Amino acid sequence: MYLSTEVEKVARKFSAPPFKFDGCFTHSYEGEEYFKFILINAFSIALPSGEKFFIDSLKRNLSAIKDSKTKNAVRIFMMQEAVHSKYHIIYNKTCCKENGYSLQRLEAPFLFNSAYVANNNTAQYCLALTVCLEHLTAVASEALLTHDWLAICAPQVKEFWKWHALEEIDHRSVAYDLYLSTYNNKAFLEQVMGEVYLKFARFLEITMCNMASSDGKDTKALKCWLRESDFMVGKKGVIPYFMKLIERFYEVDFHPDSHFNLMVLESL
Repeated sequence: MYLSTEVEKVARKFSAPPFKFDGCFTHSYEGEEYFKFILINAFSIALPSGEKFFIDSLKRNLSAIKDSKTKNAVRIFMMQEAVHSKYHIIYNKTCCKENGYSLQRLEAPFLFNSAYVANNNTAQYCLALTVCLEHLTAVASEALLTHDWLAICAPQVKEFWKWHALEEIDHRSVAYDLYLSTYNNKAFLEQVMGEVYLKFARFLEITMCNMASSDGKDTKALKCWLRESDFMVGKKGVIPYFMKLIERFYEVDFHPDSHFNLMVLESL
């Protein structure tokens, strides 16, 4: 496990449903169903290294926190992320085992990039990057909860993603508030966001192509689907929906607490 910190020890006791994924990833999907299947699984591959990065970024700024309420919120955030990582590691290992993927190959770009960024940038940049990636994760969480993007998944996988999504939305403002209280530089956040989402999208595409190649599928068909399908780029597609929510990040009065439609989410 990547989280060799005191947070991991607490995370083992932190409450979470007992998710088990054995048998959840065997499939006979073709065409768009197959592409949706590897899209959600590629997203999971990215998360353990990202969650470790988030935890480490907040820890680097922990000493700057003065009030106990904020410090407690940060500690809960770190525990939640550690538990997410614990289950995504199990998820990823099971998915790769059942499909014959090389987990080492799939996760290598994410692990390398996270370590490189952490070792070669300031605490401010790392926290700003965490804020931006947390926003993207919360946007993805809202999309998962309000759109039927998990229809092809096994029931246990659906429940896992819904649980994870609700927790991401629950702590949506922690990193953002910590950043503003510590550095108070929204312009720098916006600059970092401009770099982040396209890079993350490229990494996801590389992961999906590696999965498709391992499955003996046509990667050209996959790339065509990513750029031309109604599911991805149609009026109600993934990319237009994401871009609309990401654009709110640049609004002058943006704050994560006022960004998400909690009325809709509470109904779930």
